[in-house]
Amino acid sequence: MLGPDGLPVAPEDELHVAFIRLFRRLKRMSTMGGLDPALAGVLHEVACSAPIRVSALADTLHLDQSTVSRHVRSLEQLGLVERSGDPEDRRAALLSPTAAGEDRLATIHSHRRALFRSATTGWSDDDRSQLAWLIDRLAQDLDARARVAAASATTTENS
Repeated sequence: MLGPDGLPVAPEDELHVAFIRLFRRLKRMSTMGGLDPALAGVLHEVACSAPIRVSALADTLHLDQSTVSRHVRSLEQLGLVERSGDPEDRRAALLSPTAAGEDRLATIHSHRRALFRSATTGWSDDDRSQLAWLIDRLAQDLDARARVAAASATTTENS
């Protein structure tokens, strides 16, 4: 692939451009079940990690706690998330999806599966599996790099 200057583009730059193109198209095509994408992401994580405290949710999502609290309030107002008392700490609350929240996630996931199934109709099962494996490998490598960077930052702060 050649860049706008006519010079070859490095593979990591091709990957970056490909992901940007993919994310833009997915954002444009995905309805998120009528939810803002940020709320859909928070709802998904609550469902995967329930019951979970807001602070732990913020850590998991790598977002500021005030941002996550605002998203959780919106999800509560929509009837998609509920709070319950934390038996280990009466001051804290635990978040869980409601039945309506689980239904909304099922709708979102169904729409996404249909979108990917439609886009890869002409692909072999091996091609789809290989792409999934490579994306997962990239995600794991990005997580590993983030852990190393966080550990390095902590070591530097403690020095």
